[in-house]
Amino acid sequence: PFYLAHTALWEKDFNYRGFEWVDLSDNMNSVISYIRKSDREYLLCVHNFTPMYHSEYSLNIRNIATLQEVFNSDASRYGGSNKINTSPTISCDAEGHSTGIKIQIAPLATMIFKVSFW
Repeated sequence: PFYLAHTALWEKDFNYRGFEWVDLSDNMNSVISYIRKSDREYLLCVHNFTPMYHSEYSLNIRNIATLQEVFNSDASRYGGSNKINTSPTISCDAEGHSTGIKIQIAPLATMIFKVSFW
């Protein structure tokens, strides 16, 4: 149901416009992030491949208006430690333009956020 309900995960599978890397170079933490896109939604996907918990992990993504976690494999209903993002932070510069986000990253988990941009 989750996969089918979120068109960004499948609508543009065979089109380069359906995918954008956010950060694939954090080899120190073994975390990768990217955005999946459809005509109706954008989903930020973050994967942590280590058992390390990151309480304030920063990602540089500009122009974010809203950010809401819609899936976390670390939720208690999946047997995880329930380190979910109830209120992720959007960072802004002096003019009020969003410059990035701060989220908590659960150990050995995938987190998916619904994102809207200005």
